Amino acid sequence: MVRPAGATNCPRKAILAGLLNKMDDYTDELSARLSAEQGVRPAEARWEIDLLTKAFGPALMQMEPNHKKEDVQPIKHSTKCYFPIVASVCAVSGLPT
Repeated sequence: MVRPAGATNCPRKAILAGLLNKMDDYTDELSARLSAEQGVRPAEARWEIDLLTKAFGPALMQMEPNHKKEDVQPIKHSTKCYFPIVASVCAVSGLPT
């Protein structure tokens, strides 16, 4: 169970913790739906939900975000300018026309 939803300053972690807590609260309903949708036994569906909320959830909560604000690079716009090739310029530079 991942309960410390408000104990973090990262909004993504708070959202993830809230989602995992809701999934843990409604495990019976979710496992019934998962069982009906995927055609698996209810025990298998329950196992998948428990795996997510009790094994992967805490591991995800311990992970640090993969970027910091100063690591984000701005998107640069590049503009290409095309100049027409004039026959007189080609003749002066020796380029074929």
